[in-house]
Amino acid sequence: MVHFKVARRVSVFLMFLIGIPSMMAQEKFVATYFNSYFNEEFDIRAKDFKNKNSEVVYIEIKGEYTDEAYIEVWARNLDKFRNSLELVRDKFIEWENVAIENNVQNMSKKFDIKFPLIGVYWYTSKWWSNYGIGIRMTFEILPSGKAIAKWMPKIKASSNQFVDQQFYLVFQNEEDFNALIELLDLQKIVAKMQKTKEEEDLFK
Repeated sequence: MVHFKVARRVSVFLMFLIGIPSMMAQEKFVATYFNSYFNEEFDIRAKDFKNKNSEVVYIEIKGEYTDEAYIEVWARNLDKFRNSLELVRDKFIEWENVAIENNVQNMSKKFDIKFPLIGVYWYTSKWWSNYGIGIRMTFEILPSGKAIAKWMPKIKASSNQFVDQQFYLVFQNEEDFNALIELLDLQKIVAKMQKTKEEEDLFK
């Protein structure tokens, strides 16, 4: 899977070189997080950490038929977003234990936990987006008996109602949550962005 990620990044870089627009080619890579449900690594990127009014963090997620899909979180909302994930994680662990203890199967229940509004971006033949999207995650016990926390919306592009796609943010254990939560630290992201800038400045 790591080889796939490397190949994909090379592909994105080549598209940028030949002039195909790619929004994420302008963003700075921060880190990757591993998700065991998809058995895949996903990027975290950020931009504009010089202007506090436009600082944005992009969290890569799974798309139905695209290799490039991101949640956009304003940096000023990142702590709230992270806290919401922590609350979902804790409630997921609690409900999973209840389900195991009571042999509960094939059930679904929404978490009563709000997230700050986000944007969603995805790439097909061009970049599409929608804004002001609310996240409401669901606890589900699959027929296999495995518990997951999921957000699987179908989102239309704001510029074209005929363009839509389903997206997937899924966690199947505490480690999946923690892998992402630990990276959503604004101070660490700012430090990474600064280090990247300092390294780039060496080669003028």
